[in-house]
Amino acid sequence: MIRRDMLLGSGALALAMTAGQVMAQAKTATKAKEPEKGGHHHHAGSAFTPVMISSGICIEKGQVCLSHCIMLMGEGDKAMAACAKSVSQLLAVCTSLQQLAAQESPYIRDMARIAARVCKDCEAECKKHADKHAPCKDCMEACADCRKECEKLIKARSLSSPCSTGATKNAGASPAFFVANRQTVPSSSARFPVNKA
Repeated sequence: MIRRDMLLGSGALALAMTAGQVMAQAKTATKAKEPEKGGHHHHAGSAFTPVMISSGICIEKGQVCLSHCIMLMGEGDKAMAACAKSVSQLLAVCTSLQQLAAQESPYIRDMARIAARVCKDCEAECKKHADKHAPCKDCMEACADCRKECEKLIKARSLSSPCSTGATKNAGASPAFFVANRQTVPSSSARFPVNKA
């Protein structure tokens, strides 16, 4: 009798704890959707948002594809090795791309150029297996979408964001630009050019 009461009691306690955690997560999720007074929610309308989202999807689909390739290689299918290598490189590049987009970095165009090439290569490699393997098809489609978003970002005239204060305006300028405009040429570690002297 005591043993049964203990089991029922511990089951009820576990249920109560789980319900408490679910309610806390729901409250946190609701709070995250509602902007706080004076809060900053710049990424919603940023020029970087489409690249950030598409690279995130590419990472997700790429991880599934890589796991699938590894499983098949473990079963002796050596044809998946090139796909696994391509997806592995894609994951590294898209992770960096997503982080730079989230930071609204002035280096985003440079990374987008690299990412577009890597996505194109991975898309081509996954296409070889897309008719047989759904994870490869999903990765191929995600690569195509990410590549398109990267190309749009590369072609965009201005990458100003609500957070920028002019850094992206001069980010790709040559040292001669800064000399001609009486500005100090920024070092590789400096993000913002010094105002006119």
